[in-house]
Amino acid sequence: MQTTEPTLPHRLSDWKVILPYWRSEEKWRAFAMLGGIIGLSFFYVRAAVWFGKWNQSFFDAMFAFRAQDCLALLPPYLLMCALSTAISVLQIYLTQVLSMRWRLWNTRVYLRQYLSHETYYRLEHGLEQADNPDQRIADDLSQMTIWTLRLGLDAIQAITTLISFSIVLWDVGGTFSFTWHGHTFHIPGYLFLGTVLATLLTSLVLERFGGPLVNANYRQQHYDANLRAGLMDVRRNSEQIAFYGGEDAENLRFSRYLAQIASNWRSVVAYTWRANVITSFFHQTASCLLWVMLIPKVLAHTLTIGLYSRINAAFMQARSSLQWFIDNYTDLATLRSILQRLSEFERVVAHPFEKSILRQTGPHPIYGLKILFSGGPMALF
Repeated sequence: MQTTEPTLPHRLSDWKVILPYWRSEEKWRAFAMLGGIIGLSFFYVRAAVWFGKWNQSFFDAMFAFRAQDCLALLPPYLLMCALSTAISVLQIYLTQVLSMRWRLWNTRVYLRQYLSHETYYRLEHGLEQADNPDQRIADDLSQMTIWTLRLGLDAIQAITTLISFSIVLWDVGGTFSFTWHGHTFHIPGYLFLGTVLATLLTSLVLERFGGPLVNANYRQQHYDANLRAGLMDVRRNSEQIAFYGGEDAENLRFSRYLAQIASNWRSVVAYTWRANVITSFFHQTASCLLWVMLIPKVLAHTLTIGLYSRINAAFMQARSSLQWFIDNYTDLATLRSILQRLSEFERVVAHPFEKSILRQTGPHPIYGLKILFSGGPMALF
């Protein structure tokens, strides 16, 4: 089934489709698994903080030519590497299990709604129609669970990392003091504050120029689903198409689908290009920001190799956490378009239907039926 043009804008209420599973009979097991995944994230972040301290100790010892100290630092480093690897592997496994359980529960619920109260019929013949319900149940639900868990858990880990490394960056960065018009100013934690301001400014610019990507992705999924539904129609009705010679008509219909896909694809590419330009520029110039902010320490001769290594590691971790929105903007746009499609599906399913199929049981008398046999008499009933 195809509709003319999807025009519904993305709304905050679209995010409510995430909630039912976390209120269901499986909520306690789901929350337990989610808590375990988040707990492993905390351990992973603490390990990253430990690596930052280890880098400072190791490089200070190396450039002081203390070989024995360097060798003594290697065993705990290898042990921490093994622990971090185990945490990462276990976290990925639990995330995959939770994603599959969530998808199966959602799919069963949507299938019950789809096959109840003749919903499958009124989605085709009602006043309000939801295009390609098969895609929404089979594909969108799967993608929704995967993207929501990945982005959500990444966001939680980004917040944890930011809290941990902002403290480190604030402490090791010190205070920037300067005199202006005879007044002395002191800015504590200026390395952290500069990183926050630069990232927030970039995020605002990214949302301003990349915002239309959400609706463009929504339309692209819509047109791709139309093409797939058309191919399924050809397979189901292959005998009728062959009997009536409908190949040219079907070819024309698919040509329109492909034209819609190609036209909207240009919009997707344009908005993705905008987002990627802003993101790549920020990534390339972020190190320059750190170098500029470290100039006071260089002039004061207080910057050592070990200290720079620790500051750089803390800066990279804090910057990576702050730019979570920047790095995941296109993925967020994809998730928002999926939620928009599922929310529209739920809205149409819940809409009342004026007509229904009338079913009668028992014998049904037939009058006035005429059957003409070849070469035989006509039978009248």
